[in-house]
This record gives sequence, C-alpha cells and structure tokens, in this order.
Amino acid sequence: MSWAVGMVALASGCASSHAMQQNPEDGSCPARNMASRSASQTERAAPDDLTWSGPAESRDIEQNNVWCRTVGRPVFRDLPAVRLEQANRVDSLAVLTWNINLGGGDVVAFMARELGLTCDPDGPAEREPPFHFVILLQEVYRLSATLPEVSPGPTIPWRIDSDPRPGGPRDIVEVAERCGLALLYVPSARNGPTEPGRRPEDKGNAVLSTLPLTDLAAIELPFEASRKVAVVATVRGPGGERIRVTSVHLDLASTLARTLISGNTTRLRQAMGFAEALESTESSITIVGGDFNTWSASEATLRRLALRFPDSPPWDGRPTRGPFPTDHILFRTVQGSRIDLVEDSYRRLEETYGSDHAGRIVWLRD
Repeated sequence: MSWAVGMVALASGCASSHAMQQNPEDGSCPARNMASRSASQTERAAPDDLTWSGPAESRDIEQNNVWCRTVGRPVFRDLPAVRLEQANRVDSLAVLTWNINLGGGDVVAFMARELGLTCDPDGPAEREPPFHFVILLQEVYRLSATLPEVSPGPTIPWRIDSDPRPGGPRDIVEVAERCGLALLYVPSARNGPTEPGRRPEDKGNAVLSTLPLTDLAAIELPFEASRKVAVVATVRGPGGERIRVTSVHLDLASTLARTLISGNTTRLRQAMGFAEALESTESSITIVGGDFNTWSASEATLRRLALRFPDSPPWDGRPTRGPFPTDHILFRTVQGSRIDLVEDSYRRLEETYGSDHAGRIVWLRD
C-alpha cells in the first residue's frame, strides 16, 4: 500500500463524526447544567433552566469535560429590567450578531449608537430603547472569584487582554445588569490561568435581549482545537411567535494532528453538529448568528448550512474581519409562520467599537 493510500485509509478510519446527543447531567463537570446565583433578584437558576446537548463521540465528550472543569457556571437573567412603552406588542425585532474580541468591543457604546439604548453607569437603563432587540455575542468574558483555581496547561488558553476603554473593562454580567437586559451566558473556556491579585476570567457566548428569555439550551460542539458552546434561547417576536435564537462560534482551525486525521473538516463538523442539535429540539422559527471563522463565502461550511437554513438572507459581499466573511446570520422559518425578514435589512455595521470584528444586523417583522 502506498503512503498516500495509507493516509487516506487512516483518515477514513479515524475521521470524526458530528453525531450529537442529549446530555443528561452526569456529574463529570460541575459547571454544566448549573447556572450561577447572585444577589440580583432578576438572576435566577435551577437545574431545569438549562438543557444540554453535545457530541456523541467519546473522544469529544472526554475533551469537552476536561475543559469544562476549568470554567464557572452559566449565568441567567430571565426578565429584562428595561421596559418599552408597548412591551406586549412586538411589531418588529432587530437581531444582531457580534464577536467582541474578549471585551475589546464596547457593548455599551454599541447599543447606544446602533440601538438607541443608553445605559446609566449605576444601571439599569437610563431610558427606554426605541424598539426590541436581541444581540448574539461571541467572545464575551466574565470575571468571577468563584472560578476554579487553574494553572497554565493545554486546557487553559492564554489570556487575551482588551485595550483599556473609558470607564474601564466591563464583563458581560455587568453589562446586562447596567443596561437592564435579559442575559444567558455560557462559558466555553478560561481566559488565562489563575494569577495573583487578579480575578479569574472565563469566556464564551451570550444572548442579550430586551425580551424575556425562555427554553434555555447549551450545545457543546464537536471538539477540535478548543471547547465551544453554542447558546440557545427563545423569545416571543412579532405576532407573539416563538423565535429560537442561537449564538455560535466555530474554531478557526484544529490542531495539526486533528487536521491530518480529519482532512481539515474542523468548521464543517462543528457546524453540522450544532445544526443537528437544533433540529432535534426546535419547534419554532430559528435564527443563528455567529462567528463562523469562514475564509470564503463559498466555503463548504456555509454551503452546507445554507441547506439547513434555506431562508437565510444572502451575503452582501462585505467582510466582517479584515478581508474575510467570518460573521453571518442564518434564518429558517416554519410552515404557517407570518414572520419574515425585512427586505434589504441585512447588513454589516460600519463601526467596530474596538473589536476586531464588525457586527451584522437583520430585522424581522410580522
């Protein structure tokens, strides 16, 4: 057998599946399926608040569990403190996605300029936003003294420090409390090891919303270079219809060994995994926003996802990180739904607000 044929045979025999399963709590990771508690009356938690799914392969499960033990518990604020004058009438809904580069992006300034929500430094919101919105965020961080003590190692990514901003850094829990928004945050990994004199940090994805969040879920993606967890919640959109929203972040690349074994199907395998998990649980309209780390608009990952989300707005040809089309919003409706995307509303936001990514926005209406 030639070397090339042997490598093909090895890849065929070792390539990983994207098969997913529902994950009952097995005690292997204290952070899973337990949301944090705080003095805030609008933040609550119970084991039933968050359901989990993840990869079925044992290798993926083992790797995700090891990384999961280094992070803190998810955070959930179910009821927003901000109130619109017509809170029970949602005629339209803005949905945004944005990778904020571990706090480098100023979420407070972003909301003030793009969404009209001005947040008081002492919180909650200084005034009502002019419309309802949901923001799907990636690479957010959370400061907490309750995170496990960890030393540098292969499961502890190096710390990413954002540039100083006026008013100092703000973690995602502080932003939600200051601005009076509903929040679901699920950490994926640590942001650096434990350091003397510094509160530990973890990082992951989040959903911020002017509408209450229900039916919470977390999807651990097939493991490639690091643990990634998609965050899922439901809001009542225009006409009172249920909209399932998901914030997801795919790996840029896998390890060299994984690339040789799988044929560099990193993002495709993760994308098919979370898409399968969503299909197994959804019963409503679905919107997915995230950083897909795609190098090209014709990449197989996007082509395959287009089949799963056939109602997605077309890409506008504009990159969101340097020259690359990394960030996207996907959409799938259901039979009988009256909700539609507002024509020509899907666009890239021009200002990055300190992040290395530009955000995207789309509007829904009844």
